[in-house]
Amino acid sequence: MPEHHQIKEPTKTKRPVGITIFAISILLISIYHFTRIVQVLRNWSTIADFPLSVPPVYLIIDGLIWTSTGLILCWGLWKGKKWAPYGGAILSFLYMIFFWIDQIWISENPGLTSEWPANLIISLLGLGAIWIVLNHPKSKDYFNIKSLIEYHKE
Repeated sequence: MPEHHQIKEPTKTKRPVGITIFAISILLISIYHFTRIVQVLRNWSTIADFPLSVPPVYLIIDGLIWTSTGLILCWGLWKGKKWAPYGGAILSFLYMIFFWIDQIWISENPGLTSEWPANLIISLLGLGAIWIVLNHPKSKDYFNIKSLIEYHKE
């Protein structure tokens, strides 16, 4: 009797808990920004009457950018796409930068003078936690990457 050789597909490493939490966090941030878009559209006339430092269309564009990039990143993290950890590191850094731009120049937050140290600590701890999760050996196995610092095209 001839032996039938089955071709085994490579088994995908189970998604690490840290990646799952990161992906869900990104999804929640995307939902927040989508909700913001809906609220701006629903209350456009009221918002347009407020003395904002930016036009309401800025809020919609900002929300569209963060909603769409967040959903794409969440999908990539969830599915273990090779580009996702790089995208996660870059997007997290950009999100923090834009958070601070918004806090300092756009939102004109009156509490910024007293809140900025705590916000800065939370921002840096958040980036550090993301870096640790993405560089964890189980995460690198899951994404099949050698290093988060070097992008290895194969």
